[in-house]
Amino acid sequence: MFRFIPFYNWFMLTLLLVAPMLTSARTSCYPCKCSLDYTVADCSDLHLSNIPKLPETIEILDLSNNLLRDISSKTFLHVIGIKKLKLSNNFIQGIAKDTFSKTLNRDLVDLDMSNNPLESPTEVFRALAVTKLEYLDLSNTTMHFSALSTLDPLSMVPIRVLNLQNNVFKIIKGNLTKCLPKLETLILSANLIKKISFSDVHENIIELDLDMNIFSTIPSFCLNTTRPALPGLKKLSLSANLITSLKGLYKLKQCLQNLETLLMDNSHIFEIQNNTFAGLPNLRCLSLDRINSQRLTISSTAFNSTSLRNLTLGTVQREIKFEADIFHLCPNLTSLRLAEISFQKWTDNNLRKLFAPLLELTDLSLVKAQMMNIPIGFLPRIQKLTYLELSNNFLSSWQSKVFENATSLQTLILKSNMITHINESFFPEFLWKQIEVLDIAYNPFDCSCELYWFRKWLNTNSHKMKNYPKMYFCKSPSKYKERRLISYDPSYRECHPLPTLTIVLIVIACVVVTLVTVVAIVYKHRWHIKYCIYLIRSRREYQPIPGDDPYIYDAFVAYNTSDRVWVISALMEFLEKKHGMRLCLHERDFSAGMLIVDNIIDKFNVSRKVILVLTNEFAKSQWCKFETLMAQDRFFKNGASSLVLLMLEDISSSNMNGPLSLLLQSTTYVEWTKEPAGNDVFWKQLLQSMK
Repeated sequence: MFRFIPFYNWFMLTLLLVAPMLTSARTSCYPCKCSLDYTVADCSDLHLSNIPKLPETIEILDLSNNLLRDISSKTFLHVIGIKKLKLSNNFIQGIAKDTFSKTLNRDLVDLDMSNNPLESPTEVFRALAVTKLEYLDLSNTTMHFSALSTLDPLSMVPIRVLNLQNNVFKIIKGNLTKCLPKLETLILSANLIKKISFSDVHENIIELDLDMNIFSTIPSFCLNTTRPALPGLKKLSLSANLITSLKGLYKLKQCLQNLETLLMDNSHIFEIQNNTFAGLPNLRCLSLDRINSQRLTISSTAFNSTSLRNLTLGTVQREIKFEADIFHLCPNLTSLRLAEISFQKWTDNNLRKLFAPLLELTDLSLVKAQMMNIPIGFLPRIQKLTYLELSNNFLSSWQSKVFENATSLQTLILKSNMITHINESFFPEFLWKQIEVLDIAYNPFDCSCELYWFRKWLNTNSHKMKNYPKMYFCKSPSKYKERRLISYDPSYRECHPLPTLTIVLIVIACVVVTLVTVVAIVYKHRWHIKYCIYLIRSRREYQPIPGDDPYIYDAFVAYNTSDRVWVISALMEFLEKKHGMRLCLHERDFSAGMLIVDNIIDKFNVSRKVILVLTNEFAKSQWCKFETLMAQDRFFKNGASSLVLLMLEDISSSNMNGPLSLLLQSTTYVEWTKEPAGNDVFWKQLLQSMK
């Protein structure tokens, strides 16, 4: 009979039977939110004072930020099979002894009770004694005790991680193995601990976090001089304490033989002495970031460690003193981060020497190093480098040779520099192809045609750019200022405005032919042209000196002694002997016993004209400069006709001074040449100038 029921009816019948079960499963989580497989329930921030009934499949329960206050076994009456429970921020003060004894004692392995004002630690530990917890978070619970014996109720609980961060512990001492035999990680950061000591050997402790306490020296982890209290310790964090010296590390070398990671950021050390870390044979990771002392000195063999792989070194004050050989005894470094250490005054050679020993380096960061440029050969032998960060510096450009040996580089971070444009020549061709991540965000890009090539490269490679396009902005020109770089996308013609090749060739050919013709004609008749121009520009005709003329000389000749041969043999021969003029020459006509300055002034005043014999030696002479100034004064008073400039040779621009430049620009000068035709024109122009 059922075979005659249509398929649609079968579907509706199944839906009617299953729907109530699905609805029941969904509503059973209210008011919480459950995952699709009903293994995770989020009941946080609901102001709950009791726990609602939840599906039995729930394994992870988040009850943080509610109002459970005092808790007992009744609190968890409807909760079974929970493996991970979060009770942070519930104002819990008291906890009953039977709280976890009924429904939570078998499966619960992870408990977070952080940020609750717990009144009695003993009460808490007694309640947890029946559980099988492996992870326990009691951070920020105002908890405090000094003797580890307080933890004795937990001796049968297999706790591996205990978080007591941000409480009010001051001193920790006692037998750690007895109370927490399975413990591997102990977090005691952000307390007021100034002393910690263990009276037993705990083999299982791997990680110890003592950040943000008030240790003034490195704690001792020895039961005596050579016996370690924590022989298995691999990670130790002592950041943000009051430690000023690292001398204790070498003394503890027998007790920290397995230490692999040492974190001492935000310290106040002022010196790292030779072989400070040499006694830690397994040290692989060392962090000394943001050292907050006024001055830090690092000795040459401070990082003597063949096991060291990762090193972070940074300072807040920037006053750090070290030589270029500090890494020569840690050749196996694979990761190096230097932060806020200024290399502004370092030479290129010293920078190359600093990184030369690090042949195994794969990660290098130089952040806020005040670097103005990247020296060529900066990465001469670091072929294994895959990650390079040079952010927050003053880099604007560099040569492609800088990266010619970076054959393995995949990630390059250059954000927050002074880069205005990127072109193809910035990196070798192979690097443009192999780079996987390139970050040049927060740079002042100039969105002009200089950025054309890179902007086109972005169109097909934007997936390689980190933070693109959100953090890439134009700073110039004003048209694109504060706009995103992606908005600048010029066409080829905009940045390559070239006319048709044929037109260009024709225009160039015509111009060249015309210029060659004109130059040839002018050069052939240059002296005649100069003479004609000079005659046209002549101001007035010659007037003889009258009988009552105040002038004694026709001309005062200002020249350098290196040109005296030409003045006497040529100039004086032509004007005095051939044309009967009288010249004033300082070697012949200056009055004896008078100052040179007085002689120059007197002879200027009794000379009708001033002749300047211009050569490079004349321009460089101090006395000739004085005579040029006098000539300039006469030019302003009597006009250009009172001066005659004879150019014996071209004056170099380096010898040109202000007054001489003014005279040459304002007065026609006569140019000397040894060619017969030009020589004849010279004497005619000179004679015309003397009229």
